[in-house]
Amino acid sequence: YHIIKDWLTITDEIKPNPKLHQLYNRMYRIYRELYPALKKYYKELAQIN
Repeated sequence: YHIIKDWLTITDEIKPNPKLHQLYNRMYRIYRELYPALKKYYKELAQIN
């Protein structure tokens, strides 16, 4: 994977805010529950030009 360093330049590094850990977990749980119901729509949206 060392060749990838020649292709990319890191300009900014974004790290999660530890104080928001609980919020991130709650939002991710909701996303995981919604995803199966929305999966087919994501595929349809991806096909729109």
